[in-house]
Amino acid sequence: TCGECRACRTGNENACAEIEVIGIDTPGLGTYAEYISLPEWNWLPLPEEISFEDASATVCNPFGTAWQMLRRADLEQGESVLVTGASGGVGHAIVQVA
Repeated sequence: TCGECRACRTGNENACAEIEVIGIDTPGLGTYAEYISLPEWNWLPLPEEISFEDASATVCNPFGTAWQMLRRADLEQGESVLVTGASGGVGHAIVQVA
């Protein structure tokens, strides 16, 4: 992402017009590459309590969409969430994230 537009500044990087997805917009830098070099801001530290397997699932599109929608809902602890279509990818992810 550009890091400068309104979407980036408000935490909605997925709406950045300049977004580039590794492996889609950057030929040769897909997930099957043996080595890859990216700027430091592309990386996030992994807390010890999160396994590599769990962390890898969170970057899938359904989880990104689920996270974005739950942020927009501005929920507070103890509130309920109604998920229609929870058998689909995004719905299932919302159930897990909520």
